[in-house]
Amino acid sequence: MIGPVRAAGETASHPRKEKSGGGRLDEEERAYWAAWNRIPGMGSRRFQSLLCHFGTAKRAWEAGGHELEEVLAKAWVEKVKKWRPRIDPERELVLASRLGARLLTWPDRDYPWLLREVADPPPVLYVKGTIEPRDLLAVAIVGTRNASRRGREMAHLIARGLAETGVTVVSGLARGIDGVAHDSALRAGGRSLAVLGCGIDRIYPPEHEELSKALTRQGALLSPYAPGTPPLPTNFPARNRIISGLTWGTVVIEAGRSSGALVTAAFACQQNRDVCAVPGDTANYSGCLRLISEGAAPVCCADDVLRHLNLARLFRRWQSHEYHEAAGRGEKAVHPQRVLESPSRRPAPAAEGASEGLPPGAAGLWGRLQQGSATFDELLHLGELPAGELQILLLRLELAGLVVREEGGRYRAAARAGG
Repeated sequence: MIGPVRAAGETASHPRKEKSGGGRLDEEERAYWAAWNRIPGMGSRRFQSLLCHFGTAKRAWEAGGHELEEVLAKAWVEKVKKWRPRIDPERELVLASRLGARLLTWPDRDYPWLLREVADPPPVLYVKGTIEPRDLLAVAIVGTRNASRRGREMAHLIARGLAETGVTVVSGLARGIDGVAHDSALRAGGRSLAVLGCGIDRIYPPEHEELSKALTRQGALLSPYAPGTPPLPTNFPARNRIISGLTWGTVVIEAGRSSGALVTAAFACQQNRDVCAVPGDTANYSGCLRLISEGAAPVCCADDVLRHLNLARLFRRWQSHEYHEAAGRGEKAVHPQRVLESPSRRPAPAAEGASEGLPPGAAGLWGRLQQGSATFDELLHLGELPAGELQILLLRLELAGLVVREEGGRYRAAARAGG
């Protein structure tokens, strides 16, 4: 879904499983992924370049300086040479295990699906708790640390309403709006994910220690940072980018003009996710009013959020008789990615009659893309579909092999077989 507030698009392609050789990593290779992640500032693009050049993280780790200079700038090669003697790859896995955490990497099947779709997702996520298939149905709630009584009430009502509907609430465990959103979702019996701006072994702020324990029972703590990493100010933009990347949309509740919540909203826009904001008439809402003036959807309750994100169709499939029958038979839960598609609606890519069986909107959309590629905005400006429905239909066509998403955010019809 596209965010209503425009920002510069992210054009770098996100990594695919084959970049690391495909399939789940063995434990030795996983240890080297963790080792590279320990080097401050490595980032996904540099790491992806190393994987593409050397084939595995282990080979890259063992490479000499001259070999590394074929991929990295000289200053970075010196940095790697400085850090490698300090890092024991095997110990990284032992440390995570002792903390009760596990490492998720790009090739892992249970790496968060929505996050995988953004440009340059983190190569490694430390997870304490569980990420479940139903966490695909996620919405972020963010806002000021200095929340007013009204702001806290709004965060409570929206988080509780979303949780009661089955939506996972995602936030950053900060004081104020974040903490209220997590706590309210959990008290409603729902799930919540907290993304940290520090290592998984450090809870910040410290007064959220008990809340963090509750989150591991009804959700998870996630961090892209190695254990022991302190909550440095420079870490939080990356934290905010993951929060928006894990969700279909971001709800901003109380945000001044310099609020970090606006950074999360900007990332949501870059990731083609929706932005909603709660209106108000105090200085704490000046950032929210700016977002609304630039196109964010004004919302005052959970129903407003659900309507704007247009998740009702996905919920209906998710809560379908077929899903509950499978669960009743003791089968593994249906992954939400499969909820978006139907086995009877997965024709051969771009074959004649391939659109048969698809909903009318999807068939018409595929027909439009056969005439030439288009961006999401261009398709939206046709006025035939609301943003939420358009995104879901594009996703279904992509999963069915009928549509390909190119770098730069353009969609095109898949090439005809043999054509």
